[in-house]
Amino acid sequence: MFKAMVLLKRKPGMSMQDFIDHYETRHAPLGVRYQTRMKRYIRHFLHPAPYPLDGVKLEPEYDVLTELWFDDRRSYGEGMALMMAEDANRVLSEDEQRFLDLSKSRLAFIEEHESRLPGNKSPDARTDARCFVLLKRKQGTTIEQFIDHYENRHQQLGVKYSGEMMSRYRRFFLKPAPYPLDGSIVEPAYDVATEVSFSARKAMAGGSGRMRDPEVNRIIEADEESFVDRSTRRFVFAESHESVLPWVPETASGEFVRSEPA
Repeated sequence: MFKAMVLLKRKPGMSMQDFIDHYETRHAPLGVRYQTRMKRYIRHFLHPAPYPLDGVKLEPEYDVLTELWFDDRRSYGEGMALMMAEDANRVLSEDEQRFLDLSKSRLAFIEEHESRLPGNKSPDARTDARCFVLLKRKQGTTIEQFIDHYENRHQQLGVKYSGEMMSRYRRFFLKPAPYPLDGSIVEPAYDVATEVSFSARKAMAGGSGRMRDPEVNRIIEADEESFVDRSTRRFVFAESHESVLPWVPETASGEFVRSEPA
């Protein structure tokens, strides 16, 4: 499966609820109409929360992370060609101008990694609290070095200190790609969107509490300092929606809030 992620910010002055309403009732149905090569179409709307290590709550650079799934790279190319067609490009561009800060729109290809957790727990959309940790690599660190450190050191610390409380722990490493409507390639504000799901809010609170244990906090802060630009780090709750794609019946899985096509 080939995956891409669109990272978007709402227009200045627009409330988060208005942004979600517009995306779900207007923009997502347009995506379903014009992007018929997709296999899954998922939006993660981001609500700021205190960062587990220091308790600081900051708004992220983006308000939504949108996952686009395709069978393979060829299908992705065919899908992008559909969006560049004159009518689709015009309609989608006009709608984006209504609710997006276009200067912040980004597209990235995803390199995905997932950790095996103690007990082999599976996520449950009915009870899980889904969160994302958003991080940027330290200046002077290449994306390859960043990924290598994260996968061979940092994620192991996450499993060691919070793995028993998690139901999912996966990393979406983001590689800049051409934005479909104008072809621009701009590096996103983050190099990884790390999805951390907990089996309940109580477990999430326990995981955050463990991160603030003085010794655990010291170890993880020291590791982040070695490869992360800590001024950019953000922690968010995710409100996730998935479109039902008429040509892919299995997307009606109940994993997220479902959005029927208009």
